[in-house]
Amino acid sequence: MNDDMWIRALKAARASAGVSQEALAELIRWSPSTIAAI
Repeated sequence: MNDDMWIRALKAARASAGVSQEALAELIRWSPSTIAAI
């Protein structure tokens, strides 16, 4: 997965009120470096 896809996934997760917190927590758990993309 390239950085653009990560950023798009993060923004989509944040835009979805119902799953944003859970999705972000999962992404961050998978790859701590994603924190830098937020």
